[in-house]
Amino acid sequence: MSARRSDLQRAGGLINSIMADLGLEDGLRLWRLRAAWGQIFGPPLCLHMSPSSLKGRTLVINVDSPAWLQELNFKKNEIIRKLGAFGINGIRLRGGWVADPN
Repeated sequence: MSARRSDLQRAGGLINSIMADLGLEDGLRLWRLRAAWGQIFGPPLCLHMSPSSLKGRTLVINVDSPAWLQELNFKKNEIIRKLGAFGINGIRLRGGWVADPN
């Protein structure tokens, strides 16, 4: 059983390496983040902001109104802390279209 786990770990490492080499790692992390967005933040936050793009460890988040943009600027540190599990250490907030979190 241990040999099988070791084989799976090596295969996982190889897949991650290939994804990084092809430049797909950020896209996969963004997809995972979008899928979990409603669970990470919950209403009302997830209804007014959504992940737009990811470049390295910085996430661009679209916000649906100037009022929410101002509110979320006050919550930046809290947002970054919640996104740490996804390898995010910085965010940029901007006005834009917000996707339905469901």
